[in-house]
Amino acid sequence: MPKHSCTLDALLPRVVAADDWLVLDIKTPFVPTANVVSDVLRREGHADRLIFQLYRPEDVRWFETAVKEFELPRPIITAYAAKRSVNHLASQVSRLRAAAFTVAINKLPALRVDPGLPLLVHPIHDCKDWREASIYPVRGIYTISQLNLSNCTSH
Repeated sequence: MPKHSCTLDALLPRVVAADDWLVLDIKTPFVPTANVVSDVLRREGHADRLIFQLYRPEDVRWFETAVKEFELPRPIITAYAAKRSVNHLASQVSRLRAAAFTVAINKLPALRVDPGLPLLVHPIHDCKDWREASIYPVRGIYTISQLNLSNCTSH
């Protein structure tokens, strides 16, 4: 592996030193990757600095087992890959002891159920996206842009 690779082993000490958290948005097959994360946590500790983003029921099942071993923060549940409706998920997330609920911006108009958790939205890449999302009780966004929301007005 190249010296400059961004690995969890290399990143975790930086996250801890900065007194920050790292959101793990695992795109590879979840369970095998999460098991590798578990190995790092057994070796390095600092499970309290990793926030898992969970997409599927099998991700949730893995997480529910992992919290018996590690002191993990509450996860983020996302509706991105869900087969069920956004409202069904919103009605279930609080029982999963989640920290937040993530919804794609195009699914916001369909959301009629209050998840009882902070609502995160993606993708927000410009002021038009932000104006569209800001009519909802959004508490956080996902973006890859250098967007400065203070430059976005609701007009």
